[in-house]
Amino acid sequence: METRLTKNQEIALTYFMTALEDHHFNFTQAFIWALNHFNQYRYENEREAFRKLSTYEKNQIMAIVTATALGRTKEGAHS
Repeated sequence: METRLTKNQEIALTYFMTALEDHHFNFTQAFIWALNHFNQYRYENEREAFRKLSTYEKNQIMAIVTATALGRTKEGAHS
């Protein structure tokens, strides 16, 4: 089932997915980095987009990021 994302969800998802890729799909490291860097000026658009999301929309984003991290972990374990 494909989920339609709002513009703000797309911005937030890109931010978290980039952090996930930059941290070699380690969810914990990526999530901590993302939260620590939200207050930097260069991530102002991402921060504002995330703040505008409802709890349900935020949960959708985090579910996608988590599933991606888990999928990559499983792939790495089998390789």
